[in-house]
Amino acid sequence: MKRSIALLLMLATVGCVDMPLLDSVVDMLVEDEEPRFELETLIEKDGWFAPEEDQDFEAWQDLAENIANDPVNFQDALQSTSWRQYQHRFLLPPQARALILEVEVDFKLFNGEDLDDGPAGTLNLTISDPNGHVQSSTPYEIIYWSDKDTEVTRGIPLTPIEGEWKITISGSGLDGLGRGFYSGQYHIKVLGDVLVN
Repeated sequence: MKRSIALLLMLATVGCVDMPLLDSVVDMLVEDEEPRFELETLIEKDGWFAPEEDQDFEAWQDLAENIANDPVNFQDALQSTSWRQYQHRFLLPPQARALILEVEVDFKLFNGEDLDDGPAGTLNLTISDPNGHVQSSTPYEIIYWSDKDTEVTRGIPLTPIEGEWKITISGSGLDGLGRGFYSGQYHIKVLGDVLVN
């Protein structure tokens, strides 16, 4: 629109169009618009941890018994049990400046009763970028009851790379009726500083 006005002004006053002059007039009339970014939620997911589907029933039954008999020291039973992996994917749009993954994990035992000491559960977390490179990994971490009442929150800064990302998370917890006895819940949120203009 402003270019058209400048063109009409030149035709009316000068009688001809000087393209380099026209471009300089347009540059003066049109301000360069600075890129504007906004923090957006790219994905937000909740889930419950559970044993692997092909897990031997006796293995997690042993785990339940170990928790019941010695709730402060059931770390060995947690390590010998394998847990289902959950994958979440999200797209990072072009020209995003920053990427932050927030992870919150909460373990409950005996209908919500938390203990003061000992391991509450396990967490395994891997974040892979669109090139397949692992940007962050927690292969096996033990969360303790004393860690903020087992509500563990992490903010993980990631290098922004355009494309599809993958989050793989697993941890300890029982599903079905066992959830009332021992559970592990997770919440994942990914924030990106995304170009909006």
